[in-house]
Amino acid sequence: MLSRLRNFWWLDSSYSPAYRRVLKHTRQYYNRQARTHGDSLDALGWQDAGGQSVRFNQFLRAFPAQSVVDFGCGRGDFYGFLCDQGWTGTYTGLDISPEMIRLAQHRYPEATFITGSLADVPPADVVVASGVFSLQIAHPLHQLTAQVGALVARATQCVVFNALSQSCESQAPGLQYYNPTQVHRICRQWDPQATLIRDYWPDDFTVQIKKACLT
Repeated sequence: MLSRLRNFWWLDSSYSPAYRRVLKHTRQYYNRQARTHGDSLDALGWQDAGGQSVRFNQFLRAFPAQSVVDFGCGRGDFYGFLCDQGWTGTYTGLDISPEMIRLAQHRYPEATFITGSLADVPPADVVVASGVFSLQIAHPLHQLTAQVGALVARATQCVVFNALSQSCESQAPGLQYYNPTQVHRICRQWDPQATLIRDYWPDDFTVQIKKACLT
């Protein structure tokens, strides 16, 4: 595959002021993390590769798929995970942080990585988002709803994402924790049979939204 790295950045005029603030905060945070920690899991805030793999395994429930968009791809870890599983479809990684995109391209020069945000998400069978909703922000449920809704519009088969659970006994400052049942209820507006997955990690949950339920 021809190596492709698309680096561009702008704030789409359709974005609300609140979402612009979220983008600015997220971009600055992960640029700083990448510069401080370099090509390591510490840049993403993951405790270890094992925990990351456990979360990624939940995303496999959305497969098979011929094309995947990894929204908030970071260093491209999910692409590496898919390759280890033998997956050979079309992958596009997208992240708000140019520094993270540079790390991803260095690790996986054969893949396509884009610096951008919601307006830049291309259509795909499956759209995944891992760790995207982890940073503490104002009006988190409103922002989660708006972003997931935009991702649903770009997926042809399924959207699957994870978030931190309020049931976590030791909540870290600066991170955002959600009520899994509340998030699941929100996602049922797009898929009445949306799946809430909570049996893999006590501090985390995953939601799968199938587009087939909308037709």
